[in-house]
Amino acid sequence: MNRAPRWLAAGLVVTAGAIVGLERVSETSFTWHMIQHTLLIVVAAPLLALGAPVVLPRLPRRWQHAAASIAGHGWGPWMVVALGLQGAAMVLWHLPPAFQAAVQSDPLHGLEHMTMLATAVFFWWVVFEAGADRVAMAIVALFFTTGVCSALGAGLTLSSHTWYPAYRSMSDQAMGGVIMWAVVGTAYLIAAVVLFFGWLADLERSSPGELVTSA
Repeated sequence: MNRAPRWLAAGLVVTAGAIVGLERVSETSFTWHMIQHTLLIVVAAPLLALGAPVVLPRLPRRWQHAAASIAGHGWGPWMVVALGLQGAAMVLWHLPPAFQAAVQSDPLHGLEHMTMLATAVFFWWVVFEAGADRVAMAIVALFFTTGVCSALGAGLTLSSHTWYPAYRSMSDQAMGGVIMWAVVGTAYLIAAVVLFFGWLADLERSSPGELVTSA
């Protein structure tokens, strides 16, 4: 059964809910702003990536060839590119000057959300295309991203001052940091664990009896 249309629909619903439904409350609460980002990068993005097969046939042929290379021999370089793009988007948009500018400008705020979502979708898409022979590199990429989220979250949570003039509450900033640190970071860790055990299950199916636990 082809579940890609359902994944795509679910991803679009979560995206709309995060951007439209939480926009007003996120303007006055940093915690809700981080919840909004969380929904975009670790809920909507993987769902949209799983729905990619619905969209790919409708893309220009050149883009289809590029997409095909992600599942082929070009996977490694694409993984590095995706990792770099997502990490850069995540870090740069949370630096005080860029974050504050986005809060004060609706077009820039929209650009912030779209770039974070697009780079996250690309990242998850490449991860999902890893295959059994490249799962180790995908797990390393997930652990690296966990580190980026944890560093940002820890900086926000443990800071002795507020980072953004638009949000002046230390407790609000600390809670937003905890969400970035614990929730987002844990989501990537869970994905790494799922990939690992999925790889073990595939190995057992392809070579039953070869996975032996020593006494």
